[in-house]
Amino acid sequence: MGVVVLLTDEGFTGFHGLSLALLAGALAAAGAWSVVFGWRWLATRPKLPDAGLETREVGPEPPAIVNLLVNRWNVTRSAIQATLLDLASRKYLGIDQYGQEQFVVRLRAIPPDAQTTAYERQVLDLIRKRATGGSAPAEAITLGEEAEAEAWWQRFRKSVAEDARKQRLARNRWAALDWAILGSGLAICFGLFALAFGVAHVGGRNNSGENSLDLTDWLGIGLVAWIGAMALLSRLRDLRDTPSGREACARWLGVRKYLREIHAFDDVSAAAVIVWERYLAYGVALGVAKDAAHQLPLAPDDPDTAWSRQTGTWREIRVEYPRHFGYGGWPLGVFGGGLARAVFWGGIVFVLLPVAASVAWDMIHDGLSGDTTDTFAIEAALVGIFAALALFPFVQLVNGIIRVFLGGSDLLRRPQTIEGMVIKIHEGMIAVDNGHSDEVRAWIPPPGAPHLSIGSHVRATMSPRLAHVTSVEVSTDSGSIAARAAD
Repeated sequence: MGVVVLLTDEGFTGFHGLSLALLAGALAAAGAWSVVFGWRWLATRPKLPDAGLETREVGPEPPAIVNLLVNRWNVTRSAIQATLLDLASRKYLGIDQYGQEQFVVRLRAIPPDAQTTAYERQVLDLIRKRATGGSAPAEAITLGEEAEAEAWWQRFRKSVAEDARKQRLARNRWAALDWAILGSGLAICFGLFALAFGVAHVGGRNNSGENSLDLTDWLGIGLVAWIGAMALLSRLRDLRDTPSGREACARWLGVRKYLREIHAFDDVSAAAVIVWERYLAYGVALGVAKDAAHQLPLAPDDPDTAWSRQTGTWREIRVEYPRHFGYGGWPLGVFGGGLARAVFWGGIVFVLLPVAASVAWDMIHDGLSGDTTDTFAIEAALVGIFAALALFPFVQLVNGIIRVFLGGSDLLRRPQTIEGMVIKIHEGMIAVDNGHSDEVRAWIPPPGAPHLSIGSHVRATMSPRLAHVTSVEVSTDSGSIAARAAD
């Protein structure tokens, strides 16, 4: 009898009784899944271990892998220069210096062998392509136009990550248990939504008796939606640490600390690889051989990394550019705007959408002839279009909730002061190194702020989460910084 009730020829009249309970369960399951996903996302984010003992003893890992480890299991562009220098130290290439600034990369008569990795062969192939006649200036060894350069870089990163996994120094971010939990959670969410829509007769037969969606159709749509969601999740294949990877990372962090303390590679050129051999390649990979890295550009300037001498020795810094959820905005305005977004889009998601769905289905059915043989295919296509359109207000709702959290948090917390050297200016955003971290967030200077340039020493006051800057003071200009560094 229950099945007969579920499949009866009724139209949508709202969520009541069992359908309302199923819808509430679906929303609760979606909220729980979001919490679990956020928790696993944070829990699987690689964290740098404490640096090991300061030592000059290097390990067996190639420089590109070392670069991945010390940058939180993320490859930076310095890995390309480090690989080139490593190939030069192993006599695959030669690097000659003419005058103060001219560097020439030349091929040697040693063919690649089984000892080279895929990314090392990729660098060798690039040199062969650019070095017509067997040699070329360092500036001529480019990665090509923007699209070609990006494809080359992605292939390089993928090869380095694959090598790290092969050496058990890294692993995929999501384990089999993660896939099982996230996949089953999504199945429960979509299944409950499908049952709720089916029981409530969303898209059900209208008064004229035309064919429409029933419970079985909604379950099929839920299955398709689950497959699509799992396909999107499969694209999140970042790396995370392993026990052996953390051990190796701690050792290399000790090496980096040692090299920074003794200023080993200050003002050492790329041509000095003939003296330093593989050690110089490791210096570039670790971010302590600034001059050698800059003398072998191999790529356009990377906005995500910058070099800093704020602590007295050159360091490579990773720069983030947050741009969403009101970043840089006035906390009270972000909080109020987020609250308005949450209320407005929440009303659309939980009140207006079900009504709109019913009206839309009635209009669709009115436009279909009674003898349509492919009604289900047409309706399924329209359901997909409607679901895609409905995704926008849901994203806006989540956006509003996050803005409420960030703005409210900054209203309750005291502003912070950041003091340091400007190391990057990109698309109107300023990155400042305070000497305490190898990762910094760029921020937006307020209207009327003094002129800032690379090397300027500034003091900025801002909110802790949104980085809303209220004041900026320039204490030292770039010329003074350069003079002090030279001294």
